Amino acid sequence: MKKRGKSGTPEARVGAKPDRAVGRAGIIASSVLTALLIILSLAYRLGLLGAGGLAALIYSGAALVLYIPTAIILWRTVKTGLLSVIRLKFGLGSVGAIGAVLGTALSLVLMAMALLKDPSYADSILLDAIAASMLLIALGGYLDEKTAPDDSGVKRLRELMPPYAMTVTLDGERLVPVSELERGSVVVVSSGEVIPCDGEIISGRLGVDRSIITGEGQLVGCETGQRVYLGTRAASGYARIRVEAVGEESSLGALIKSAEGKGSGKARPDSAYLRADMLIALGITVIAVAAFIFWLFRGETVLTPWEVLTQVLVLSSPYAFLLARSSAYIYAKRKCHREGILLKDPRSCDKMARVDTVVVDKTGTVTVGRPFVTRVVPFGVSAEELVMLAASLAEASAHPISQAILDYAQKNDIYPDRCEDCRIEGGTKLLGTVGESRIAASSPEEMYLGQGQNEGYMAVIKPYMEDGRQIISLSKDDVPIGILILADRLKPTSRTALRSLRSMGIKTVMLTGDREQAARGLLGESELSELISEVSPEQKGGVVAGLCKSGTVAMVGDSVNDIAALASSDVGIAMGAGSVAVVDSAQMVLLRNDLRDIAKAIRLSRTLSQIIKENFFWSVFYSAVMLPVTAGLAVALGKEPVPSAAGIISMGLSFISVFLNSSRILAHDLTKREEPAEKITESKSKKE
Repeated sequence: MKKRGKSGTPEARVGAKPDRAVGRAGIIASSVLTALLIILSLAYRLGLLGAGGLAALIYSGAALVLYIPTAIILWRTVKTGLLSVIRLKFGLGSVGAIGAVLGTALSLVLMAMALLKDPSYADSILLDAIAASMLLIALGGYLDEKTAPDDSGVKRLRELMPPYAMTVTLDGERLVPVSELERGSVVVVSSGEVIPCDGEIISGRLGVDRSIITGEGQLVGCETGQRVYLGTRAASGYARIRVEAVGEESSLGALIKSAEGKGSGKARPDSAYLRADMLIALGITVIAVAAFIFWLFRGETVLTPWEVLTQVLVLSSPYAFLLARSSAYIYAKRKCHREGILLKDPRSCDKMARVDTVVVDKTGTVTVGRPFVTRVVPFGVSAEELVMLAASLAEASAHPISQAILDYAQKNDIYPDRCEDCRIEGGTKLLGTVGESRIAASSPEEMYLGQGQNEGYMAVIKPYMEDGRQIISLSKDDVPIGILILADRLKPTSRTALRSLRSMGIKTVMLTGDREQAARGLLGESELSELISEVSPEQKGGVVAGLCKSGTVAMVGDSVNDIAALASSDVGIAMGAGSVAVVDSAQMVLLRNDLRDIAKAIRLSRTLSQIIKENFFWSVFYSAVMLPVTAGLAVALGKEPVPSAAGIISMGLSFISVFLNSSRILAHDLTKREEPAEKITESKSKKE
């Protein structure tokens, strides 16, 4: 059976939703054939085909020619509807399938009687109505399939695991599949490679980019005795690592398990919708059987009760009910695309309309997601010389910090000099020669601690380290000459976006793996209801799950370490510039990376919820009007029977009403209460 949804579990279906919906070509072909069949039926009933036995013969023959290919195309829908009865998944699709079988048999009998006995029997042939009802059910299944979630986030996450590793053996180094690594094995990792396991460095030193696991964009120096993790990247250095865990047992494997387990129920359809579908189907069936028994005990021939039973099942069932949600979802996806939102799973709008808490990741979601030089503190040299020397070293590195230094130098019209003999030492220390001087850049701890006369500089730097900002220390010929202070920066729209959410009565929470000092102070009480910091990726999922117990939660993130949290939330939202894995895992994607679009998504979801309710009403309204007609009330009162064409018109009106009502979402204004983005003026420099 085809698999759908974030969890990979088989998609739950409403009533007789087919295991595999009729495709677009089948829908188009059956639509054309059904339209021709309805036109033929109207022509016969209006006398355009003549009268008497010849007209009945022409009509019956032409109707069969059009109906047979239609039935073949839509047979999958009928078959699935019948099977759903056996599987005790009764719904409107099941009613339609039963009606189609009974109606087809009845129509064949009526054709035979029209040709052999009385041409007037042809007036009650229902092939056009049967084709129309099954087309609506098939269209519902097709639209449901088009709007079903299609997630490959966990697959993308697994792709982060390298397939091979360089292991150390008695015969030297050998490339082996990661699956063959055992606890206690030793692997070699060089600059630019992905670490293939969780383990401990036994020799060497690495500069490790841990952002995939921790969410922090800083380069971490790891040396002998320190742990490293699968999926993180060695930005510089060389080391031998003793394997402690690989695959599913690693930290990344735990993240994948968390994402799979906590997202397993996310794609399940609304149980209230399923119950409504079942109750309506049971109600129609009970009325149809009651009408059959009524006419049978009135002493009529079997043919009349059979006609009544079939007419109620085929003409009075609200098949547009199956289109009430999917048609609205189609228009919602189009509207979201116009507003810069990719609605991957329209069903998530059902919960988005009830969201009362929005949790946002910090780095890359609330902030830009890369470092900026915010302050220059020189020691005995000018600020310009300090920046020039730092930029000269930075030209030899592709690290984001180096790019931040070069950007800062360019904005302040400072040009780097030529740097010779540039190299990385110990994984995190950058060395080079500028002019006649030896220049070094590293963390304050590496440069000052244990350096005797230089340890006093730590007291000077300590106040700048208390808020968790990143500091790069520089020395010239082994003499400290200053520091560069770097920090991430808020996006211009973050404050207004979070304020807008709070004005809507929504709780805003910032969840981050960063240290509390780095997260505190970015946003004030007017934007944030709560700050939760120093949370690991595995813990993020549990924190969000806890919040879900007291409300409906939307989680917004951009990196792999947010996937478990997105899976744990009621609605997972990814930033468009985020990693491919997190975009694939989310149900909504903010294509413009603008947090203000969250408020738009909530407003749209609330409007969508109201439109779907209206669609339910219109789909049931026309059927309720037709029920007494198809049950034979007019005949019981001595009136002329209402032709089956009235039922087809009713089906058409309900179909048109549902789609026209759904299209109203395209005209809905989602920006009328949106605040402008905060203006951020970037100063050229801050120097001391």
